[in-house]
Amino acid sequence: MKDQEKDINELTVDEYLKIEKDILLKVEQ
Repeated sequence: MKDQEKDINELTVDEYLKIEKDILLKVEQ
């Protein structure tokens, strides 16, 4: 179970970074 939770957390961080990038790009435009 712990390994699964770790994978989910890593995916969440990756998604968060993608969203943050999109926001920064929108702000620059």
